[in-house]
Amino acid sequence: MIYAQVLTQENLLEKSGNFSKTLAMSNHKQNTIQNIKIRASRIVHGSRSDTHRGTSIFNRDFRVNELEAVIGDSCLNKSPRPDGIHGQMIYHLVLSGRQRFLDIINCSWNKGQLPRDWRRSTVIPIKKCGQTDGSPESYQPTDLTSIACKIMEKMGFEKIHFFTCIPTIFSRRNSTTDQLLYFCQRNRDAYNKKPTNHTMAVFLDLSKAFDRVWNNFLVIKLYKMLGIESVIKNKCEVGAFADDIVLWKSDSDLTKLERDINLALEDIRNFALDYKLTFIPAKSMISFFTTNRKLYNFHPNIFSYNQPLTVDKHPKYLGFVLDPEIKGNKHIDNIVLKERKRLNVLRYISGCDWRADAGSLRNTAHLGVWRSSVL
Repeated sequence: MIYAQVLTQENLLEKSGNFSKTLAMSNHKQNTIQNIKIRASRIVHGSRSDTHRGTSIFNRDFRVNELEAVIGDSCLNKSPRPDGIHGQMIYHLVLSGRQRFLDIINCSWNKGQLPRDWRRSTVIPIKKCGQTDGSPESYQPTDLTSIACKIMEKMGFEKIHFFTCIPTIFSRRNSTTDQLLYFCQRNRDAYNKKPTNHTMAVFLDLSKAFDRVWNNFLVIKLYKMLGIESVIKNKCEVGAFADDIVLWKSDSDLTKLERDINLALEDIRNFALDYKLTFIPAKSMISFFTTNRKLYNFHPNIFSYNQPLTVDKHPKYLGFVLDPEIKGNKHIDNIVLKERKRLNVLRYISGCDWRADAGSLRNTAHLGVWRSSVL
């Protein structure tokens, strides 16, 4: 009886200790979140009120030449948005009208508030490819905001990009082609080494990338200019273009490749937990690139969130279908198959009584079919 009482007291002490640890961890997590919010707020307000690295970019008003440069570089032939202002109306404003428009932009920029009509938008759901009709998650919402607000947004981007000179994925002359060529060239360089290296690549699918971003943490990351590349500790390379992320490593030892890729995925998993992001293992895939045809059917054992990743011999990355030797043959075959279906539709239309004339069909085949897929 005495032993049972002592055992019960020990259990109670152990449970109370575990509860105290859990409570301390919870308080620590709340304090960390609060500190991140405070740091993000100080970065934003400090950049707006004081000089930021010697240049007070947030305190300077926009000028007329900046407005004219953005208007001249924008496509203003689109339909008016909920505010009823057409782009051509802004384009044909006289100098006094543009000055008045600039005053509204500067007032909104300095106060950190948008006019009520600029905050309204028309949301159009666009169905995703291969999704069912009944689920709301099968549609991608596209919002059409005010053209005037778009001009102000572009002016702010141009100012930040001019003063910081930091290359981003949305900068000019930095497109998906650059990212794709870099990935392919790194693979080709691995093939030329002695002994020949193989490349193992993981294509990660990020769930609702732009909806789940923690804004406060994003501000701190942009301030420090550190991304997902900084958390990889196993000498793996990372290519990130918006929410399209690929992780790869080249080596001649297949066992070492699998081990390092799995360790790197653990680092990425911790990164996702810190930034409240989620990678979907079911939609992520693993590919193996090699010139050794005996290894074409090799299936790497790669796990993400304790789930094995699907092996895809011909993954599609940034619109380009890859093959094990990075020759582009599969991408060409994919284009031929897709365009053959489109040409069959045009061939059927040309045999109907209500068909368009030969010149219109020729322009449709050249501009709408050939140039959109090949050039």
